[in-house]
Amino acid sequence: GSFKYVSLLFALSEIFKDKCYIPIDANAHIMAHNKFRTQLLFSANKNLKMPSTYFTAKMASSKAFLKELNYPIILKFPEGTHGKGVIFAESYASAASMVDALDVFDQPVLIQEYINIKSDIRVIIAGEKVAGAMKRIAKSDDVRANAHQGGDAEPYVVSPEIKNMSLEAAKRIGASICAIDIIESD
Repeated sequence: GSFKYVSLLFALSEIFKDKCYIPIDANAHIMAHNKFRTQLLFSANKNLKMPSTYFTAKMASSKAFLKELNYPIILKFPEGTHGKGVIFAESYASAASMVDALDVFDQPVLIQEYINIKSDIRVIIAGEKVAGAMKRIAKSDDVRANAHQGGDAEPYVVSPEIKNMSLEAAKRIGASICAIDIIESD
């Protein structure tokens, strides 16, 4: 379900959990639909490596912090889907300008290290198995590999390491059926 309906998804999963099979724990909707909560959950597990991520609730106070970073960086809304709300900033000047624009929305933003890749891996989990996987490839002029952003996909055979990471991530979230996105890098 969409992040827009997280409250409804939580309620339905909670109400029907004792009446029928629900493959996703009610709390998993809240956890998986929020990038910062997922970051915190996964960062506590040494087998699930995550990019350095910082949370800023107030845009004005984040400008001083932005001066301390190595560029490029990624700015993200904590909730979103299809690659929307993911912003690439090449320099402090561009990041500061974007922060000024985002301040209008009065919404928290994640600041994340940029990992230079042109593809990611989406692993589909069903139960305790990998049901399938694909390599998602970004358009030449985009940093996002999402199909909704014009990216392409091809079948992918996961390595044992990626399989184990994906199963661990699904287990930590509490979802028997889900998609896990992985970036391969150093």
